Amino acid sequence: MRAELTEKQRQILEFIVERVSEQGLPPTLREIAERFELQSVRSVQTHLDALAKKGFIRRLAGKSRGIEVVRERVRRPGIPIVGHISAGRPIPALEDIQGTLDLDVLFGKDERPFALRVQGDSMIGAGIFAGDLVIVQPRQTAEPGEIVVALKDDEATVKFFAVVDGKPTLVPANPAYAPTPLGEGQIVGRVVGVLRQVKRNIREIQRFLNQ
Repeated sequence: MRAELTEKQRQILEFIVERVSEQGLPPTLREIAERFELQSVRSVQTHLDALAKKGFIRRLAGKSRGIEVVRERVRRPGIPIVGHISAGRPIPALEDIQGTLDLDVLFGKDERPFALRVQGDSMIGAGIFAGDLVIVQPRQTAEPGEIVVALKDDEATVKFFAVVDGKPTLVPANPAYAPTPLGEGQIVGRVVGVLRQVKRNIREIQRFLNQ
């Protein structure tokens, strides 16, 4: 997208997308002019005409907010779901792409996050459960207290990062598991988000109501 737009066109398009996302409506021409300190609505029209010509928006005649975003043109590439990761005992790291996860606003422009599906229960104290998707920002270093994805002996795991007795250590959030030194392993990313699909559970609701 960026190669096709001027900087001002890109800024205006991002402003339109942001307003639609937050308020459900695009901005008016006057609001765009005020936001970018343009001297006239005519200048806004010129930029919008260019965006429409390039296929990023559609102009709707006769409406004060007559702008429609062409979602197929502005959607960012999906975050790849690259496999499962252990939240218990380490399992072999998988490289198969299982799908993509579309998130519009989470990361900087140059970052390439990925997602891993959690297996095991060693991070339940941090609110990370089996079946969750952890969103990972690639990084080879970490600060104590951050949740990281680490590779050790070609196996991947998600744990808290800590320094214990001067040694980098992977710490679970479940007392049933023991901390393990990172040793020759390496950090490959920092967990910056967790996604969970909420499913209907009538039996659990009934059990709660009967307490």
